[in-house]
Amino acid sequence: MKKLRTVVLLLVFISPAVLANAEQTLRTKLQAISQFSADFSQTVVSPDGKVIHQAYGHLVIAKPGKLHWQVMRPNHDEIISNGQTIWYYSPIVEQVSIYNTSDAIVHTPFILLADQRPSTWVGYKVSATKQKYTVTSTHDSQQPAFTVQFDSKDHINEFDVIDNQGQRSEFKLSHFNAKPNIAAGEFSFAIPSGTEIDDQRQPHE
Repeated sequence: MKKLRTVVLLLVFISPAVLANAEQTLRTKLQAISQFSADFSQTVVSPDGKVIHQAYGHLVIAKPGKLHWQVMRPNHDEIISNGQTIWYYSPIVEQVSIYNTSDAIVHTPFILLADQRPSTWVGYKVSATKQKYTVTSTHDSQQPAFTVQFDSKDHINEFDVIDNQGQRSEFKLSHFNAKPNIAAGEFSFAIPSGTEIDDQRQPHE
């Protein structure tokens, strides 16, 4: 019984340090990747383990907070961030939704891959198992959890988004390139004529 109490006390005192170390390790790994491009496959799995959707596309990330996410199949969709503004564009419904990047993390937690500013990580905790890191909100239980996994070269090879109902979106990366040729205008978006605009940006004090 005395040994059990000792173990519990050790866990109480060690856990915050372990969590802090996991966050610092993850952020150090991400800081080492200033930019990258990759192809991805997405598999959406229901809480009971059934595959309900699959998609394929390409992404380009650069810091701070720049992202160009393109779904190529089965339908074309884009997410573009220039570090301050993020656009969700769906040509099939001719609509674009616009957010401040900091607010959009709630809906798109993988933007954390591109943004290491301390203000962006406030309100998140990180746990780790080997090369897999799980990021969760400390103040919003409804916000999806986000996991990111690295290979032996510290390249990102997989990340997942898990919502509060247990539905999981699994993204597996291939053709990872840490030194991509980034085209001019890669992280800007010109809204096509006739597109419905849903502007969700809120002024920040």
